[in-house]
Amino acid sequence: MPEPKQGTSSIGLPMHYSAGAVIQDDHGRYLLIDRVKPPFGWAGPAGHVDEGEDALTAVQREVLEETGLTVVESELLFAEEIVGNYCRRGTTIHHWSLYRCRVTGELKTKPDEVKSFRWISAEELTTLQLEPVWMYWFDKLGICNVDQCEGENILRCAECSAPIVDGFCPRCGFAPSAQDMYIGIK
Repeated sequence: MPEPKQGTSSIGLPMHYSAGAVIQDDHGRYLLIDRVKPPFGWAGPAGHVDEGEDALTAVQREVLEETGLTVVESELLFAEEIVGNYCRRGTTIHHWSLYRCRVTGELKTKPDEVKSFRWISAEELTTLQLEPVWMYWFDKLGICNVDQCEGENILRCAECSAPIVDGFCPRCGFAPSAQDMYIGIK
């Protein structure tokens, strides 16, 4: 398994680089996958950027590996550090590059990586247990208000109202204490 591209975050801690894809079909539904390995929850195709790879190449590779689809067009939506984005390799900070991708091909998953996939409408997003970082992305894109998502009550930073991802505020870059956050009640 290739090593993820590593760096130092803006707060001086180690971080990995990740790339993800927002993919819609002709009906406006979003392609989400349910991974075999952590992080768990429904998510867009995504993964680590490998050493020596750029984010666009990584998102093209991840989409192909996880869905069998080929990216034919992409647009960078966001490139930012997400603090509190845990991965199974132990890092809690990732520099994400999120792309809107147009794809072609036949959808097929690798059983060692993806349990299943679904095309989901924006309304249906609120009924799924999303991977925490994808709750953040769909909220930031204005597709799904994170307070409406299924699962546990959503913790939000009292300072900036960002959803808390794995115990950290991705906008403020710190681990808020109980008095620094509130629960977004659904």
